[in-house]
Amino acid sequence: MILPAATRIEPMLTPFTGAGLATAMLLATIFHISHGEFRALPGPLVLGYLAAFVAWGRAMKAPIASRYQSRGGALGERGFSLPLKKQTMRMTIAKTSLTLLLAGLATLASPITVHAFDRGKVERFATLPPGEANPEGIDADADGNVYVVTVGANKPDTSPGSLFVFDPNGKLLRTVHTKGTSPWLLDLRFQPNTGKLLVVDYKNPKVFAVDPKTGATSVFMTVTGEHPGLDGLTYDADGNVYVTDAHQGIIWRVGKEGGAATAWVTSPLLKPTRPPPAIGANGLAFNKEHTALFVANTAQDTIIKIPVSGSPLEPGTPEVFVNRAGGGPDGIIIDEHDNIWIACNQSDEVMVLEPKQGRVIAKLGDFGGIGKDGAPIGFLWSNSLVFHGDDVLVTNLSADISATMGPSLRTVDGPWAAQVKLHTVSKIKKRIPGVPE
Repeated sequence: MILPAATRIEPMLTPFTGAGLATAMLLATIFHISHGEFRALPGPLVLGYLAAFVAWGRAMKAPIASRYQSRGGALGERGFSLPLKKQTMRMTIAKTSLTLLLAGLATLASPITVHAFDRGKVERFATLPPGEANPEGIDADADGNVYVVTVGANKPDTSPGSLFVFDPNGKLLRTVHTKGTSPWLLDLRFQPNTGKLLVVDYKNPKVFAVDPKTGATSVFMTVTGEHPGLDGLTYDADGNVYVTDAHQGIIWRVGKEGGAATAWVTSPLLKPTRPPPAIGANGLAFNKEHTALFVANTAQDTIIKIPVSGSPLEPGTPEVFVNRAGGGPDGIIIDEHDNIWIACNQSDEVMVLEPKQGRVIAKLGDFGGIGKDGAPIGFLWSNSLVFHGDDVLVTNLSADISATMGPSLRTVDGPWAAQVKLHTVSKIKKRIPGVPE
């Protein structure tokens, strides 16, 4: 690029070489952008612009004449005359190529758009009555009515639990007090075979069958052990009930008629070792073929996969399916395509994983602050979720655990949760947008 201009022998090679080098840098820039290697961009960009500047200068602004140029033509090194027509053609080609190259570099100089996940729009589905707080478990009946239980951290442990029933549009139908339970109710599900509404009691570690109209209760399942912490609940195709123990690292199982549960799976992968909060095994769900059970370990930010087979189902060896599953993976549900929908309580989102490798294919929702009415905007400590027609309903636990457990256990959501005056259930469309490339 230097010698032709310096010696004035074939000086048109200088703009051609500059254009070629600039083109190579343009392609290198495109390569780095396509691979997300943005830190590598300054080198090819600077070199490309310098080469393009030389090409433009020596082709258009200040071209250098050959030392052999004469009025009749341009002489080569061996004295042969090059027709002016051919010389003009060279110049035209150089200028055209340079114009196209400069247009490409100008495009790269414009702002680069990096695509992110389309998080959808979070809307409010329902509002708990004033004074009620920390909605956690959620389920829907065949008519689309929605049932929500709360963690009554703002109530004495001797208080009954609270169950709220909303119509399909989010209008409160009734408030039911569950007699015989503690106020710390974490999950609930309608048993598909019997139609019973089962509710998990965390502080009084049992599963209760609850009349959703009167609040009358009966003990459905009991467990043993030191300081059990029952949390999530699901069923298999035969109606057997599976409940996570967030403290002991156990999944309990009992038949569809209830009774004393047996420890179906015990694993250190289900225990919590990273508070706060000290909640290990949490939400759980079977895939559609009932060949695997997926369990969220909230404290560890992991999703555990347990292979299952046979009838009745027998578990294989638990394994970590994915690590760093959002911030605080909590409730889990699985759609008709076996995609895993996870409510992440510290990242305030719903994360969707495909079922083979655990690749994230959607991140839905976010936290948008506290509204004028004292309710969270968007998700705040997104906790449990349920499919509801075209929507996914998500409870906003909005818990400030430092208020009950001390400032050393403060979480990133705690200071925001402390400002909440109205507690809500949110909704977002059951839609997986295109994955950004």
